[in-house]
Amino acid sequence: MTSLGRVPFDLADLTPEIILPWVVVLVCATTAKRFDTFAHWPLLSVAAGVGLFIQQATMVTDLPRERVTSTDAAGEKLSAFIVGYPSEGHYLWTIGCLALVAAGISGLLSDRRRIDRQRQRQMQRQAKRPPEKIIRRRQRKLQQLARLLPFIAVTMWIATIFIPVVDSFNSVGPRIRFTSLGDLTFDDGGEMLPPFILLWAIVVGFTALGLGFAADQWWNVAAVLIAALIVLIFVAILLNPPTIMWDGQLPDGTPIGGMEVGRPSFGFGLWLIGAASLAAAGICGFAANAQRPRHTVEGA
Repeated sequence: MTSLGRVPFDLADLTPEIILPWVVVLVCATTAKRFDTFAHWPLLSVAAGVGLFIQQATMVTDLPRERVTSTDAAGEKLSAFIVGYPSEGHYLWTIGCLALVAAGISGLLSDRRRIDRQRQRQMQRQAKRPPEKIIRRRQRKLQQLARLLPFIAVTMWIATIFIPVVDSFNSVGPRIRFTSLGDLTFDDGGEMLPPFILLWAIVVGFTALGLGFAADQWWNVAAVLIAALIVLIFVAILLNPPTIMWDGQLPDGTPIGGMEVGRPSFGFGLWLIGAASLAAAGICGFAANAQRPRHTVEGA
């Protein structure tokens, strides 16, 4: 086995246990190159190195094994366990884990100078900040956007009562159509599904709370998390679309049937707009909090 799974390579072997370490290593490397002043990167690098080392140690303590059976020339059946033991690549993985830990420790040791430089730059920016009146005007505009943007999401949810989010586009037999209320369309009935009603309650309730709490940090975090939840639902629908199998016959006895698969419809794009508006509302709230005037304290 290599870092990409078994040899010869097969796409079916690319499980999360294989893809995740690759992603972690590449993200640590790219962020170290691009965000060299990212304050939390050293801790993330140390955590990634330790986590990968634990995963590697788990593989050593629970070696992969496989039972193989065969028949010899005499017709007797032979059975044996094949056990995979650490090879040269195992030590290369260990060096990689130690490199991540060492990089993180080096970053932690240099944090003092980095913090001093950031404080100096912050003091310089404080001297060049615009007047407090302009800052407060920007803050009010950002807070207004944070309050109003979630109403776009509510509008999208109302529109998708009538516009399907998922549709199989079949005009002959059964048809899969999901709206923001669930398996419900006004022309052929259906039922309201609890997960869709819960999502309705979250979007509407969160928008109402924004009228009074859009300036609070927890509301901004919640806006981004709800938008991420909606995107995860989109990904789940794309990866595991709803399907139904059906059969029947025409009046003349001709058998008909098939499989219907629900595909993203126009309402799917409206949901994406709603999720983007929630994320934008949270970002505007963060930006409004960042615009608050900061009063410097002079030491004696």
